[in-house]
Amino acid sequence: MRKDIARKAFTQRVAQMPSVYNEKLPESWKPPKQFKHWLTKLNLQYDDRYNGTCIYGRGRNWRVNCYNEFQMSDPYEDFDRWANSVASTFEWPFKKDFPATFEQFKKIITIMENQ
Repeated sequence: MRKDIARKAFTQRVAQMPSVYNEKLPESWKPPKQFKHWLTKLNLQYDDRYNGTCIYGRGRNWRVNCYNEFQMSDPYEDFDRWANSVASTFEWPFKKDFPATFEQFKKIITIMENQ
């Protein structure tokens, strides 16, 4: 229940700040067709309103920003806003390539959670 409250609060804050998420994404943000399946396998979900760039699950918020960086936030209970709550950032290799396989994506998630 606590996660639902945190998720609802996050969604409300995002709705109040649409300009942050309306930035033009790099052309390289083209996840593979099976991306939703990967997220499900990793207990993550994405918000349809933002083209899959806002993801939540595992007690944290996740996003891809306009600089093609994959970011993980602080835990839900500590999340304030992205400017104050980035716990880990991962730049896609060469700032252009999305992970091609589930194993690569899973490895990125694991590395970010362990930093």
